[in-house]
Amino acid sequence: MPKVRVGTQSPPQLRRGKPVLSGACSNTDGLHPLSDITIADIQNALIWTRHYGAMVDGDYGDFTKRAAKSWQSSRGYPAAEALSSEQMIQLVSEGLKERDKYGWAMLTDSAVGFSVGFPTSFATSTGPPREENGVLWYRSNGVIGHRVIVDATNCTEAGQYMSALVSQFKSVNYHARKDDWFVISGATPTHQFYIRSVCRPTGTVTALMSMPFAELDTHGFLFVAMTNNLVVQSFLNPTGSPSLRLIAPPLSPTYKSEQTPPTGMAGASSTTSPAAPADVERSGKTNSIRLVLSDGAEQRPRDVFDEN
Repeated sequence: MPKVRVGTQSPPQLRRGKPVLSGACSNTDGLHPLSDITIADIQNALIWTRHYGAMVDGDYGDFTKRAAKSWQSSRGYPAAEALSSEQMIQLVSEGLKERDKYGWAMLTDSAVGFSVGFPTSFATSTGPPREENGVLWYRSNGVIGHRVIVDATNCTEAGQYMSALVSQFKSVNYHARKDDWFVISGATPTHQFYIRSVCRPTGTVTALMSMPFAELDTHGFLFVAMTNNLVVQSFLNPTGSPSLRLIAPPLSPTYKSEQTPPTGMAGASSTTSPAAPADVERSGKTNSIRLVLSDGAEQRPRDVFDEN
């Protein structure tokens, strides 16, 4: 990627709020305005460029700043408190390119009520979704293994459920629970795995990703990408008839750098943190991109979940 100028204009003040982006661009030049980029987009891009290993929360706090500085340093830029406009565009563009390289799509079952990120380029299926003893299983294997489990365990039973899962593995190096979710990280003799489970009053969705130890340095960040891309509807239907779709993103957008900060993104000095309103849309534009269909972007379930 060509070098971009640094410090030629005041860095814009990032928004946490919901960006304005649809499948079509309203600009006559076909470029999306810089104001489409949110803090959540920056965090997602830092995940895909292997600099951020936490939840996407729309907050430009210390951990996000450190990750942004790490990215700046890796690209030969001086580490600064805020990203310049050019750096924001470069970072988000790099993140989207990495996301697309993995064939990242949303494995979505609207009838049951969940969606989760899925690296289609690195996984092959062992079978279609199926019900076993009242539990729905979505399975795929490959270099990266992927499982989604949906059952009627509700939030009052989440603690017992987590303990039962922990007891199944001999090596668990981390587990935590809060409110309506828990996570478990551990290893089998050959693989590292990561589990995120989200409960609702009617049931629980548990996503598991695993990969061989030899792949961790290259693909381990996908654990973070997956856990940030598990969405469970408020009314989960664990007894619903599966209606599976793989929703892939359209082509990555191209941004233009304005000479003055766009409306709602006043210039920020390099020593101040971007301010943000209390009402936060966590997903960011990159999440919106993932959920918007373009021509030919939706694969048939059997394209990935073959009945073998």
